[in-house]
Amino acid sequence: MTDRIVITGVAINAPFGRTLEDLGSLLDGGIRRPKPVDRFPVGGAKAGSAHLHWPVQDIEALIDGTTETALAALDAARLATGHRIGLALGSISGMDFDATGPRRADDGVNALGRHCFDRLGLFGPLVHVTSACTSSAAALFWAKSILENDDADVMLAGGADRIRAVDFAGFNILRAMDPEGTRPFHTERRGITMGEGACILVLERMSHALARGADIHAVFSGGGLSSDGHHATAPRHDGLVAASRRALAAAGLTPADIQYVNCHGTGTPANDREELKALQAVFGPHLRAVCVGSTKGFTGHWLGSAGAIEAAVLLSVLHRQRAPGMPWLSGPDSILASHTAGMEEARGFRHVMSNSLGFGGNNASLIFSRFSRHASEQG
Repeated sequence: MTDRIVITGVAINAPFGRTLEDLGSLLDGGIRRPKPVDRFPVGGAKAGSAHLHWPVQDIEALIDGTTETALAALDAARLATGHRIGLALGSISGMDFDATGPRRADDGVNALGRHCFDRLGLFGPLVHVTSACTSSAAALFWAKSILENDDADVMLAGGADRIRAVDFAGFNILRAMDPEGTRPFHTERRGITMGEGACILVLERMSHALARGADIHAVFSGGGLSSDGHHATAPRHDGLVAASRRALAAAGLTPADIQYVNCHGTGTPANDREELKALQAVFGPHLRAVCVGSTKGFTGHWLGSAGAIEAAVLLSVLHRQRAPGMPWLSGPDSILASHTAGMEEARGFRHVMSNSLGFGGNNASLIFSRFSRHASEQG
């Protein structure tokens, strides 16, 4: 049997906490309201609130927080830094630019990854992904590929982002923000609420993990990427369809094997409409048996690092055997109501999927599976 990739550690750095348990409490606790932005002037912005976390918007705070999160992930996996450990990091704000370009000569697009890599004392591969809101999901995908090619023994993979004035202004100009808070899949949804934080997962080959007696959270069964090139900002469902089908093929699974999908679910009219079309195309009649949701109503939209925190949601679902609800929805308010299974109908989560979409036509789909030491039980 192929040496599969597994997750042996995770750490979170967010307003709601640092652990999977903290994430589970957030998902059980109802809607968390965003707070007014006070780190830069918001003027006449349509939406002036966000889920803030870092003390300032400066890149040094992001580097410090991301490094701390990576060290916590290593500690959770009972590992130390080493020569065969690499880093794959997704971010759209991991650079320090002003109107004239980088503030320092070494602050290119991979500044966050490079500084964290140096501070961690790693010697394996370094990958910094900037592919809009699929950045950290793509980083997880590439970390898996690096391990499958035996170019590292362990990969730290995930993402980190901060809310900058330029991003906040940009989404307001696009009229893509909801001043009342994100309401994914609501019939009257109006847009995103921005969030920020860091989330790092520890990936390794199953044989390596078992040999050192590691605790295994889940199997990273498959992943798929695509780019549809449709529009600079508008999503199109067929790009996500391609990524999801590639993830299923890589995992050796069929749509009928998936019990839960955590959608990108930004709460914009276009995104949620196109995601539903993609789900219908991928799952067909089986969609009625799948629990479908979005957790951005709890966390806010973490931009390039959204895929990482939503990968942690998959770990939580597999561990707790419970899918997070969407308390901002009631039956008549949901565009999903007649198409998918209700969360109260959930049973026996074994294979779960997370989807991400990004500006520029970027798409990513990841599948995690419940771990069993018996190969015949791993699907």
